[in-house]
Amino acid sequence: MHKFNHCFSKPRHSIGITYKSITNRETIKVHKIIGKTIELDEEALKVLDGKYPLPKPVEVIEDIETIKELAATRKELADTRKILIEKEEKISELQEQLLVASRQIVQAEAMQLLVEDKKEQIQKEMEKSAKLQEELNQEKAKTWIQKFFGK
Repeated sequence: MHKFNHCFSKPRHSIGITYKSITNRETIKVHKIIGKTIELDEEALKVLDGKYPLPKPVEVIEDIETIKELAATRKELADTRKILIEKEEKISELQEQLLVASRQIVQAEAMQLLVEDKKEQIQKEMEKSAKLQEELNQEKAKTWIQKFFGK
């Protein structure tokens, strides 16, 4: 005879059992129940083990080939990550260079606009100067009498 308090076999300390929770009471009737303690014999244990079997342990199967493949895959993943990081760094450098080049292009375009504006101003001044030179030549060509009478 075995005495158990709320459980029916030693490795099952976490599974509580009371007389009320036993569905096959005919097998248990012949045994003593003292408070919360139930006395069970081998036959009762077999019935309870059939009703509440222990879960089977997980079997770890070591498959060397799978482990090697997994290691190779992990190495390949690490290599790929390394390459990815290098490429991201290169992209970052290229983006920085692009930003610098874009700034230089904007500055060059601004300078070009200034140069074109200065060319237009010089052209206007040259036209004005040519007109004044022509007027001066016309004045020089006049005789003193024409100059005196303002013709």
